[in-house]
Amino acid sequence: MAADDARAIDCLPIVPESERHICCASLITPGAEYPKDVPLAKLVEQQVERTPDAVAVTYDEQRLTSRS
Repeated sequence: MAADDARAIDCLPIVPESERHICCASLITPGAEYPKDVPLAKLVEQQVERTPDAVAVTYDEQRLTSRS
């Protein structure tokens, strides 16, 4: 915001570009088709059902799965 005080708050990036690339690159398969008529929350729910023991969140040395 300091760099552009005229920018609307809902247009400000939450995650820095360097971190966004890391996050997005690990989640998105180039060329993969994703359903456009299914809400993101539903897609996340379906993934959790398929892989409940996969690491969902990592912070420092702590790792949490959807089941934990």
